[in-house]
Amino acid sequence: MTTIQINKVGVLVNGDYKDWYIKIIGSDSGDFLIYTSNRFDFKGEVHDDWVRDENDLYKYFRETGWEISWGDDSAK
Repeated sequence: MTTIQINKVGVLVNGDYKDWYIKIIGSDSGDFLIYTSNRFDFKGEVHDDWVRDENDLYKYFRETGWEISWGDDSAK
């Protein structure tokens, strides 16, 4: 499974939305918003999803099978 980084923009390297950008935002209450976009600035087409906690975040990524390049080779 890919490394998950919070508040950093990455690129999806496989699966649905390949070559799209992703950013995960955490909140003080422990939930997470997951944004994907066809543009780095997230001003184009944007999709979002929500998970209630860190366990659900990891489950979400296991289910998608996404690999993400965070610009530091963490997807490999």
